Amino acid sequence: LEANGEVTKQTVTIAELLKGKAIHARDLVALSLNEPRQTTVRRTPPLISPRRGCIILALGQLKAIVRKDRLMLFDHDLRSVQGWLEPFVAQLKQSAAADGPAFELAVLEASLQEVCDALQRRLYLYRPLVDMLLPGGEDLAGAEAGLHRVVLLRDSLSDFEFEVSDLLSLLQQLLDTEQDMLDLLLTERDAAEGRGER
Repeated sequence: LEANGEVTKQTVTIAELLKGKAIHARDLVALSLNEPRQTTVRRTPPLISPRRGCIILALGQLKAIVRKDRLMLFDHDLRSVQGWLEPFVAQLKQSAAADGPAFELAVLEASLQEVCDALQRRLYLYRPLVDMLLPGGEDLAGAEAGLHRVVLLRDSLSDFEFEVSDLLSLLQQLLDTEQDMLDLLLTERDAAEGRGER
């Protein structure tokens, strides 16, 4: 995806990704690119990792390498990724004339918004289930039966809690690291280097 909203699809090998100096093999492992999607059971931990000239991004189903003027999005055939990409492309095309945020920051903002929306949708699904399974305290037998049914939700709720906790931890760590925050500004860094600043 180019900064002007132009989308092209191409196949890229891992060897081609590693040719540049910005991307390391550990970044590709963190994105789980070497694992077939069907056999990937574990959840990919969230990742926003600034590198020289790019940002490695793994948030929810979105896995990407972000540069100042383009985005390399992996697993573009997933419905959730397409659901994020189409409105983002429309947003890019609308804001092409306007003086909006730098491309890499627009990608980060849209990606974080998508993850927050997905977590919010899950929360809306859990709330009525938990409310239905745990009736009021007046019916002790009903509450006990509801409690047994809640056990069925335990794994899903635990996964949800871990996912939210991992995301909060990632964001807090990113915000606490001044150098990482500066390294997210790819467009600004490129402009400063162009002026001979460091």
